[in-house]
Parts: sequence; structure tokens; C-alpha cells
Amino acid sequence: MSKISAKRVLERALDGVLNWSVLDRVLNRSVLHGSLFVLAAVVLVSAFLAVFATTTAPWRPLTPEEIFASPAGGSLAGEIKSLSRKRDSLAQRLEGKIPKDPYIVINTLENRFFLKNGNEVLLDAVCSTGSFQRLEGPGDQKWHFKTPRGRFQILAKQANPVWVKPDWAFIEENKPIPSRQSSERIEGGSLGRFAMAFGDGYFIHGTLYKRLLGLPVTHGCIRLGDADLEIVYKSSRVGTSVLIY
Repeated sequence: MSKISAKRVLERALDGVLNWSVLDRVLNRSVLHGSLFVLAAVVLVSAFLAVFATTTAPWRPLTPEEIFASPAGGSLAGEIKSLSRKRDSLAQRLEGKIPKDPYIVINTLENRFFLKNGNEVLLDAVCSTGSFQRLEGPGDQKWHFKTPRGRFQILAKQANPVWVKPDWAFIEENKPIPSRQSSERIEGGSLGRFAMAFGDGYFIHGTLYKRLLGLPVTHGCIRLGDADLEIVYKSSRVGTSVLIY
């Protein structure tokens, strides 16, 4: 066997294990020729295999217990049971929070209005919510037109409501702000056929601008189309829960 072919045998046997730049210097020395080189290669390979055999555990298949053991040392099946119990507990707590009577859920991000009874959806409608615009008036007057989020309830219901225009309505129209008792503040028809108050001057009501339903364009109130508004008005009562997120 030549010096070059023997080197290739050794390279294949020890590829990735030895530093080949060092091995090259050894192989190029004149003392390693022919059978002497082969003998050296056999000795090196044998030594490597002996060391590898003493430092590597013998292969064996994993047991089912080892496969399903959690990193923390517990049983994966046990952890699954624990998580299932927690899930069931949370589901029971959530079930207790759901109103027993019909209730209202409003998604301000997507401008969706739901009338629900338990888990049953009685109405899925498009609505309009707050625009998030800001307005400043004389002195320190400031407004931020956003729909409040949280849990509320219907405080009052009114058919054929009239709108008592606040100061910001006149500022938006570039008109002088009238006195509190001025008839200029009274405007009929703007709120539709029905209105339901849920606190702090906010209402669920109708709109003259039906083409804008589904857009965040209000001053904080919830606008509905005529047919949807009538369903909600007839299905709700004073005390009906209103959940807004």
C-alpha cells in the first residue's frame, strides 16, 4: 500500500476527529513509509475506538416512561390531567359570569354588536363606535371621542328620543355655544327611533348616516341600523348587561 492510499484510508476512518494539519506533518516525515505507515494507522484507529467505546453509553430504545417524562421530572400524563382540571375550573367560573338573561356584547375593534342569551347569538349586527378623535374648546374644555370599555347596564330606555346637543356639537359646527336652557340644543330625529342609555351620557341609538355603519365615527355612543336597533330595544330591559371591549 502506498503512502497516499494509506493516508486516504486513515482520513476516512478518523474524519472530523484528528487535526489533519498535524497529521500531514507526520505523514510527510520520511520515517513513515509502506507497511510502517499502515501499522501506525491501525494503532491510531484502535486507540480511538477504545477511547470512544469507554466514553459512550451503549444504545438502547427509550422506555414509554422516559418518552413521556416531563423536563421537570414529573409525568407528562399527570401534567395533562392537572391542566385539564384547571381548564374545567376556569370554564365553570366563566359560566358563572355569563348573565342569565339576554345581554349585549360590543366589539369596538371590529364594530360588531351582539345580542346574546347564554351562548346563543340572537343578533349579530354591524355598528359604529367611537372615532378616538380629540377636540378642544374654549378655556380648558377637551374631549376624546372614544367608546368606554368595560361592563355596564341599560339604565334607561326611550322611544322617539331627542338629542340635547352638548357644547362640542356647536364647536364642531363653528357656532357659538348657547346657554344650557337654549332651545337650540334640542334636536329631534338624530338618534333614530330608540335610545338606550348605559351611563355617563353614552347611548345605544340609531343614526341618519347608515352608510357609515361599521366605521369608528361616533363621539362615543353606539350606533345601529333601524331594524337591528328595534330588535335590541324590544329584547332588552333596564338592567340588561352591556359588555364592551
